[in-house]
Amino acid sequence: VVAFRIKGSPCGDKWLNTIVVLNARTEPIKVNIPEGKYWIACRDGKIDLVLGLGIIAEELIVISITDKWYSSVSIMQILCISGAFVPIANLYQQLIISKGKSRIFMWNIIILGMILLTGVLLVHSYGIYAMLAMYVSTNILWLLRWHHFVQLEIGLKLRHALADILPYAIIAASVMAVTYYTARSIENIYVRLASKILLAMALYAAAMWASRSVTFKETIHYFIKKKSA
Repeated sequence: VVAFRIKGSPCGDKWLNTIVVLNARTEPIKVNIPEGKYWIACRDGKIDLVLGLGIIAEELIVISITDKWYSSVSIMQILCISGAFVPIANLYQQLIISKGKSRIFMWNIIILGMILLTGVLLVHSYGIYAMLAMYVSTNILWLLRWHHFVQLEIGLKLRHALADILPYAIIAASVMAVTYYTARSIENIYVRLASKILLAMALYAAAMWASRSVTFKETIHYFIKKKSA
């Protein structure tokens, strides 16, 4: 059995006070570690990759509520995946309501809530991440249900909706990936957070401008007009 502890964050590592235990025996062993809350990154040969889902969750949590809540980083990152689809769901919902179909909206919300509650109860014994996975996946899949009613109202086909949404999604995902890997080597957590935000904003604006996004240009013109008014 080999066990050691890496104190602090050497070489700009984002993890704090890493504990490594290698057990070459065939039977389990017990190792005493300092009291505290820990994130298990690797166990039984399985590596948890969910840590890479967000680009500022770690800095935001550590700065705002200290590193004792570090284990909440991955929870925030998973919820951010669901949050990325909220604007689309809201757009579909508002369209349905504007067409006078409040009853459809109401029953969809009720049924979705019942499915989410039932799903959480069914998987709660598997832990918080199973419940989060169920919650996020159900909300994303329910977009197809919202789209069904939108298509009935205005004839918007799914392929046309995807053609409008996917380019922005790909650009946003690419910007986040470049931002994450560019800023991850910055040791100062405050500088790293600010760098990620500013770099992401600059890259996304540049990508929108280069792609000649009509929506982006109309938004810029709107703010310029509003400021000069």
